[in-house]
Amino acid sequence: MLQPVYEEISREFAGKLKFAKFNVLASPENEALAARYGVMGTPTLMFFCQGRPVQDFVGALSKEYVQQGIEFALEKHQECVQQSTPLKLSYIS
Repeated sequence: MLQPVYEEISREFAGKLKFAKFNVLASPENEALAARYGVMGTPTLMFFCQGRPVQDFVGALSKEYVQQGIEFALEKHQECVQQSTPLKLSYIS
């Protein structure tokens, strides 16, 4: 249900963020990755800065809320933007 929203947002923020998506239940490796980052619910949007998770959003979110969250993360983590280490947004379903 949320996939079209995330695909649209990924196009809007192309060049500013790297987007990744994976299904938690698709493999034991995916389950382990979700556990490593403490994912307790889906969908989860997770922001990374220099390889570290710095912010996340959990649940069915409106496009506007996701956009605001991305803008906030970009502003809050300017060091990633300035050092050419873009934040990555992972959509975990």
